[in-house]
This record gives sequence, structure tokens and C-alpha cells, in this order.
Amino acid sequence: MAEMGLESYRFSICWARILPTGRGEVNPKGIEFYNKVIDECLKHGIVPFVTLYHWDLPLPLEKQGGWLNKDTVEAYIEYAKICFEAFGDRVKHFITFNETVVFAALGYLSGAHPPG
Repeated sequence: MAEMGLESYRFSICWARILPTGRGEVNPKGIEFYNKVIDECLKHGIVPFVTLYHWDLPLPLEKQGGWLNKDTVEAYIEYAKICFEAFGDRVKHFITFNETVVFAALGYLSGAHPPG
């Protein structure tokens, strides 16, 4: 990416890689993986833009009703706080949700995308 002259890189963090069950115990290997990605970007002068949710809800949360279950919102807040604490010293640009209309409307209204 640096050789191509990229100045920024947008990528998503996999929620389940950080919190395999969606809440509770943090997977240190997941944190380590994203620390390496972020540090490598910064080492080459590439600004990381991090998306917290790109349609990959942890399976245990999906089995409990996914976004239709209000507990998922609380789990997301927990996950986001963990990401802010782990990466916020180096990441200045967080994107909370990727294409909210797509995952909400196609996943829950029309059923064209999972979980529909």
C-alpha cells in the first residue's frame, strides 16, 4: 500500500475476533492482530480508518435475535468501548456502522441479505 502511495486505509474489525461470543471475555489474539495492522499502517504513514461493524455479527448474538434484540445494542457498546480503548491512541477515525440502510433494510426488512 505504501508503494502505491496510499495515504489512508479503511478496514473493518471483526467483532467476533475481539469478542468471540459477542460480549465478555476479550480475545487477546484478536487485539494483537489489529494492533499489528494499525501499527504497520502508521509505520508507513498510512492513516487507518476503522469500521467497527461491517455486517458480521457474532453468531451467539445472532442466535439471540441479532439486532432485533435490544441486548445486542448493549453488547455493541461494550465492543466499541473495547476497540476505542485498545486502538484509540492510534486510530483517530472510527466508523460505527458500514451502510446502515443496507444491513437494516435488506437484512431485516426485505430479507435479501442475512439474517433474512
